[in-house]
Amino acid sequence: MRLTWRDTFESAAQSLVAHPLRSCLTMLGVIIGNASFVAMASLGEAAKVYTVQRLEAFHGPNRLIAYATANEPGQMIKREPKLYLGDALALGAGTPAIRAVAPVVGAAFLGRVREQSQFLWVTGTTADYLGVKNETVAQGRFFSSEEVEQTARVAVLGSSIAKRFFPDGEAVGQTMAIKNLSFRVIGVMRPKGSLDKTSPDEFVYVPLSTFSLFLRGTVAGIGIPVDYIEIAAASKQQVNDAIFQATNLLAARRGARDFAVAPNIPYKDLIGQVSSTLTIFLAVLAGISLIIGGIGIMNVMLVTVSERTSEIGLRKAIGATNGSILLNFLIESTLLSATGGLFGVAIGVGIVAVVVVVTPLPFLVPIWSLFTSILLSGVVGMISGVVPAMSAARLDPILALRASN
Repeated sequence: MRLTWRDTFESAAQSLVAHPLRSCLTMLGVIIGNASFVAMASLGEAAKVYTVQRLEAFHGPNRLIAYATANEPGQMIKREPKLYLGDALALGAGTPAIRAVAPVVGAAFLGRVREQSQFLWVTGTTADYLGVKNETVAQGRFFSSEEVEQTARVAVLGSSIAKRFFPDGEAVGQTMAIKNLSFRVIGVMRPKGSLDKTSPDEFVYVPLSTFSLFLRGTVAGIGIPVDYIEIAAASKQQVNDAIFQATNLLAARRGARDFAVAPNIPYKDLIGQVSSTLTIFLAVLAGISLIIGGIGIMNVMLVTVSERTSEIGLRKAIGATNGSILLNFLIESTLLSATGGLFGVAIGVGIVAVVVVVTPLPFLVPIWSLFTSILLSGVVGMISGVVPAMSAARLDPILALRASN
């Protein structure tokens, strides 16, 4: 008797359907393995995308930063390296690849509104700060270039500071004291949250000239020292050009390379490397679950061979070849594993959907994870069925029929 592929497939499927509970329990390990693989791969990719989005939301996708460093090796005259307002103005005026710059300086001062007081982190900057840092104002406005030139005593509050000092939500137009000097509140920043231990929601922003003259007591002008300079490149494609132009301009202007210009791209690369490593690690753990599920399939199929000894003996007695018996059991184990893989994929996608609802992660299921998990489950099922299939194919039909009596 020679069975066709269709006959063999139908026979394998009927055998699995005839024992639904056993089939479901056998598939359980594969289901768990595939669900874990898809969920871990998807959540790893989603975490990477979310982290990069958060980084760009904080700093802007084209953001660079220039800051002072130690003196060059061999430099004869040692001085404390500092950047100045004049450096920022030069970058904004003489570099085509740079869209905007914002010099920044900051320090903690005592702030007070009526009877409530606390130390606040006050940031001095220019009117271009919003465009460089990718931030927006929720109420009121940010200070203008004219107010920076006029050393106006105006302040823009971070959302948390505004809520703490003005719980009624009417901060704009009110006055507050910073270092015993009166400042008029003209705006409240949109909440941004924190990327690390610091949060811009806890900052107070004032004009750079005002910070220098009234809070630090230094003369306003292009010689104002700044902590660092925020830089926005004209586009993502011009980030490297912006670094090159800014480095050359500052080196020519200062006469020394006692500074650095760095992008936020290395942070993205680091995030990508860490996330990819974590995803691979989690996928390996899920793969171990898949292998354990394959071992379960092998054990159950071996038991099935012993239970179906008489059936195998009868089929071989009426002409079934060793190859058809081998193929029948291989198809059974592959069907079990592939079906479990499909259920596992569906459950894995469901897990991702649930996690997305309760977390800020985006819904992201890589296509490669779906195909890989199903392919792996099929391969695991086929490999797991080899030993039971060979055991069934080697049975002597006479001994098999005698064993059934």
